[in-house]
Amino acid sequence: MEAKRERFSQYYMYFVIAVWFGFEIIFNSTVEYIFVWKKSDVNKFMAVFVLVLIIIQILFLQSYRLAEIFVLLLLSIPVLIGTIRSGDNMMMSTWLFVIASKHIDFDKIIQISFVVLVLGIGIVFYLYYTGWIEETYIYRGSQLRHSMGFIHPNWLGVRCFQLIIAWCYIRRKRIGVMDYALIVISAYFVYKVPNCKTAYYSLAILLILLMGYHISGFVESGKQFFLSIIIMLSIISNAGSIFLSYINLSKYQFLKIIDRMMSHRFSACHRTWMYYGTTLLGQNIDLYIRKMNVLVRRFYLDTAYVAIFLKYGVIVYGLFSILYIKAMSRYKKSNNGIMVIILGMYAIYGIMEKSFFSMTQNIFLLALANAIYDKNVLKEDFDFANVNAKFRISV
Repeated sequence: MEAKRERFSQYYMYFVIAVWFGFEIIFNSTVEYIFVWKKSDVNKFMAVFVLVLIIIQILFLQSYRLAEIFVLLLLSIPVLIGTIRSGDNMMMSTWLFVIASKHIDFDKIIQISFVVLVLGIGIVFYLYYTGWIEETYIYRGSQLRHSMGFIHPNWLGVRCFQLIIAWCYIRRKRIGVMDYALIVISAYFVYKVPNCKTAYYSLAILLILLMGYHISGFVESGKQFFLSIIIMLSIISNAGSIFLSYINLSKYQFLKIIDRMMSHRFSACHRTWMYYGTTLLGQNIDLYIRKMNVLVRRFYLDTAYVAIFLKYGVIVYGLFSILYIKAMSRYKKSNNGIMVIILGMYAIYGIMEKSFFSMTQNIFLLALANAIYDKNVLKEDFDFANVNAKFRISV
């Protein structure tokens, strides 16, 4: 009976995630009506509908041991308080999806997400090229940025990036030269068409990490060492973002150069931090300060780690960071190198993008379920076809 409920729970969540993710792609297009309903009305309905489905999954379709209930309560209460105090639902939305993913097969989730991405992007492109919807034109300097039916060029870049990430995960046992070429072509596309720098840099980071992992396979125990480096880089990306946003960079010439290279993200976060201060369990941060309907001060939170730290508080930031690194460590121990690479890439991506902890941009956050539940992590190493044991070097 328990096995049947788990299986039903799995397929139930596959349906929920497929429906939710598919509509998220359409909602981020310039479509005004979905059939006869306004997109905004459908968006509101789907938010409530998916929330109800998730709650049903958590309360009725999953079973828990006493220790799991204790851990979930211990983690969920700070997230709930931080969400209420911040007025931002993004973290709670992600957290509910993670809790509801106890019984899912992660491989199937990524396969479903890939199919939904192909269909969703295909629908948006079809509507755009047939004239049903328009695109958003934006200039960056003299370069024209195209959205090809999405509400902003960045969304075109994000969806292309997600498609490549899902493809690499599905192909993790067979990655070869053609897959590398696909990443390069995709990076060129997101740079030239939507000119989405975050997606472009992230694809470049992915390519470097994949190649590094490939090369490390020629050395005995090289892969495990390389994965340890990725985990360390993830920790540095997290802690470094907090540190560089806390200190006054104007006093340090070298750090000012780093800040300039990062489009002044850290100094902008520093000004926000100094204005609002730090809390244990979150606060409402208004990035647009107005007096008499006149904008008098504009703040920025363009780094994910500082956004979590300031919006949701020190406790939620600490819990999220620990769970993320714990999930990476579990995948490393199980030899699932591609997951460590993808999670590491997203961790570095978090320096540049505040939506790193948003499910709609990072479906791989579902992997955090492995850090809170006693799940078996699939032991599948990243097996390049052209890496042969006889060429390995012992050190």
